Amino acid sequence: MGMEYVNSERIQQFIVYNIGYEACDPGHSWSYALPDRYLLHYVFSGKGILRVNGKEYSVDAGSAFLIGNKFSYYEADGKTPWKYAWLNMAGSPVKDFLEKSGLTEEEPIYRTKSPELVEKYFLELLKLKNKDDFMVYSEVFGLLSVMLKTGEKYGMNHDRETVNYVESACDFIA
Repeated sequence: MGMEYVNSERIQQFIVYNIGYEACDPGHSWSYALPDRYLLHYVFSGKGILRVNGKEYSVDAGSAFLIGNKFSYYEADGKTPWKYAWLNMAGSPVKDFLEKSGLTEEEPIYRTKSPELVEKYFLELLKLKNKDDFMVYSEVFGLLSVMLKTGEKYGMNHDRETVNYVESACDFIA
């Protein structure tokens, strides 16, 4: 029986640049595009809007939204501004993981059946900010695994190979 390992070349293409947190003022807005990067925002509380591809999306607590190569505008609600964390990543594996979770530039909103699990990983990542890179990557892969399994679109955009890949990456890091 042969042993199966994670494709290390693919893992090496997975880059985490930074993570952060913002408690926005009412009406606070931001706009930009990130060439070759993926900026994943997770909303802890409050609400706001995202405009991309000529569409406007309402985003509220327990949801995530993606900023990528396309020009995007987002704005905190005037009465209930959001508090969110972001994760800035790059590499072809990132795009693949996000797509399997149902997140693309054409469908930039992620909703989960288990917001407490996704939130747990983002909070842990915020604690690790500027600390141990090894632990950051471990938590990021854990987050992506949870997103694959708990997204409202689960079953529509994933395949067993991708889930196995994420789980293998988590096992490899652990």
